[in-house]
Parts: sequence; structure tokens; C-alpha cells
Amino acid sequence: MPYGPALAARLDGKPGKSSIRRFWKQMAKGPYRPTLDVLQKQRGDMNLSDWGYYLYLRKLAGQLYGTEATSEKALWTWFMMMKSGYAARVGYREGEVFLMLPIDQTVFGWPQMHIGGQRYYLMVEEAGGSLRTYEGQHGKASQSLQLREGALPDMPEKKATRTVEFSFQGERHSLDIAHNPSAAEYLRAYPKVGLGVLFSAGVSPEAQASLEKSLRPLVQGRPPREALNLLLTFAQSVTDYKRDQDHFGEERFLFPEESLASDYSDCEDRAVLLSYLTRELLGREVVGLKWPRHVALAVRTGDGLGATEEDRAITAGGETYIYADPTYVGSSLGMEMPLIEGKKPEIITPGIITPGQ
Repeated sequence: MPYGPALAARLDGKPGKSSIRRFWKQMAKGPYRPTLDVLQKQRGDMNLSDWGYYLYLRKLAGQLYGTEATSEKALWTWFMMMKSGYAARVGYREGEVFLMLPIDQTVFGWPQMHIGGQRYYLMVEEAGGSLRTYEGQHGKASQSLQLREGALPDMPEKKATRTVEFSFQGERHSLDIAHNPSAAEYLRAYPKVGLGVLFSAGVSPEAQASLEKSLRPLVQGRPPREALNLLLTFAQSVTDYKRDQDHFGEERFLFPEESLASDYSDCEDRAVLLSYLTRELLGREVVGLKWPRHVALAVRTGDGLGATEEDRAITAGGETYIYADPTYVGSSLGMEMPLIEGKKPEIITPGIITPGQ
């Protein structure tokens, strides 16, 4: 990557309006363009999402400035995000600069503020106290970050394998299911987002290839309801059940890749995993269902799948979706857990999660 001393501008003086402006001008006069061009190419090569690209810039800032120059790292990342088209901002107080990113999705537990109708999140878990925002916007950057992981970044090729055993229609299955530990680590550090983000998430190439090899042959050629029931049984068997409070000490949703890497999961995690399996292996649309104490999935009818009188179903966007509950062990498509029997769920995503999204 092109690099020179001028690429790592220095903050001249205490953080404030004038010193931040001088930092920007110093960066703008420097040889940042060749570096930015390489970064943009690498972003495409590595299949980085908006969040992955931000992490990549933050990591590079750490390599340029070391562990101590916190404010300069924040300013350098701000500059490069702006030059990449994102309407990033910075705030400052008590000798420290904070990066602020516009993110459309809700992030839980992070400090936020609204500027000009746009929600900004501070890239720290705790800020404490008042904060001044730098009003200068040098450039025409207008993009906000979209937290979507429909396809995970290309990670170093690592593979860990676990065995999943389950019975379906009297036949015992033992499948070796792989995941990429690097991908799982990336997702563990992901912001705490709503379930809508996770319900449309993908998995690593290692996990996808493993599921294609071991699970797709089991559903191929089966009638739609039978294939869905097999995936439902698989999702009920991948991990043991454990509440988040008992597992992590706090509420935490798992991406599909994380569930494949974990020994435990709860209702949200299993519904998220089943969402991926249903979209990827059967090409069917799904919606998430949420009650105060439970989360499940529903699968769209059509293409050979119809709702029976016994099925518990719901209408969304003019289409009928049949309940599928991967936490209700032993249940089949159309059954609902006694805990939520007769209760109307919230549909997690206002739109439809389509295959490949």
C-alpha cells in the first residue's frame, strides 16, 4: 500500500475547531489519493461491508499511529471515511477526539446524537459528559453506513468442524458442519443490532460449502413441507438451548455463523439460523416473528407449499406465512409453542427477507 510520512498527519495543538481544520488541510495536501484507491480496490477484493470497511480503516490507523495517538487515529479514520463518501463527523472534549458515524440501523448500547436529521453513533461504548461537534464538513460526502452482512467478508481460510446428529422420519443423520473461526470472531465484535439485520445475514464460504455438501442432499427432491421439517429438525439440534443471560450474562443475538460455532443458542439464534437455511437451501422467503418472550420464523406459502387448517399461519404483505419454530423441539411446520399460543406476534422486518438478500 502506498505510504509516506505525510499520510499520517499530526494534530497540532489541543483538539478544537482550529486544530481539527488544520489536520484536515494537512491530510488533504498529502498523498492520500493513491492509498485511498488501493483501499477501495481491496475493499472489493475482500468483499467488505460498510462496517468491515470502517474496521479496516481503523486497523490501518492503528498501524500508522500506534497505540497512543487516539485522537489522531479518530481524525485519520474520519478523513478517509469522508473521502470514501461517508458523511462521518467528529466530536471533541477534554483533549480527546471522538469519531461519529451515520448508521441507519439501530445500534443498542452506544452513545448517539442527531445532527441535521441524521442519527450519529459515537465509536465508543461510553462517552460520558458533554461533547462538542466539529461543524466543518470538508467535502460532499453524504452516505450513511448500512449494517448488512448478507455475504461475509473474505477471511483467511480457516475451518473448524463439529458433528450435528439428529433423527428425521426414523432415520439417524450425523453431519460434519464447518465454520470459519475468523468469521465468527469478526461477528462477535459486531455492533448490537436488531434482529432484522441478522435475519438476512449470510455465512462464510467454509460454512456454506459444508451445508451444501451435507444438508442440501437431504432436502433435495423432497416435497416442500417435508424439506422444511427436515431443516426445522436440524435447527432444533445444532446446539443445546441456553438463555443469553446464562450464556453471556446479557442479551446477545448470534449470527448464523456464530450458531454453527457455538455449543449453545436460544430462540432468536435458532430462528436466525433457520432463516438462512430456508432462504439458501430452499429459496423460500421468510419473516421473523417476535413475542415479548419468544422469537420464531414463518415461511411463505406457494411453490407447492400450502397452509392447512391445522397450521398456525400469519399474513404479511398480502402473503401467507406458516409458523416454523426451531426452539419448540419436536415440533413440525405450522405448530406453535404453548407459551405464545393465541398471541399475535410482531413481524420483525416490515419488508420481506428474500433469498440471496
